[in-house]
Amino acid sequence: GAVTRQAVLDYVARGGALLFLGRHLPGRESAELAQWLAPIGVHVDIQTLVEGIYATQNPDPLSRYWDNVRIAGGCGVYAEDPKAVLAAGTGRPDQAVFLARSYNLGRVAVLAGPTPLETEALQAESNRFFAASLFRWLAGAAGTAVQDTDGDGLADDTEDRNRNGVVDPGE
Repeated sequence: GAVTRQAVLDYVARGGALLFLGRHLPGRESAELAQWLAPIGVHVDIQTLVEGIYATQNPDPLSRYWDNVRIAGGCGVYAEDPKAVLAAGTGRPDQAVFLARSYNLGRVAVLAGPTPLETEALQAESNRFFAASLFRWLAGAAGTAVQDTDGDGLADDTEDRNRNGVVDPGE
């Protein structure tokens, strides 16, 4: 609900971390969930099935161990900021199977499905390195330097989610 969502977002904004694992849930109402992560520039569609093997095209250190990772039973994840997408989906240009970004003092990572972190997947060394890297990055959220160019106490990532330097609708 809205109260829980705001509490989680406040926690992350103050330096916490959030790992969001998506899942395909056909027939379930998805309108509320679709906007759950909207304040951080992420939209989730549990009605869209995401499955396949995905490679990263982003040279970000966080995805350096992502090596043709399989997603099974995942959901649609869409990013407003293409810089946050570390492994792209195939359905739309803004679709991601893995994305990560800062949110004020905290950090958020979103996987379209939990498959890369399941026991069977973690038998592969590269997946274990990926998981360790992901959890280290999330754990390093508190105390992360935040850019606040206008000095109002709100991180630039929070105020200008797509980092275009313009106040767009919803920012």
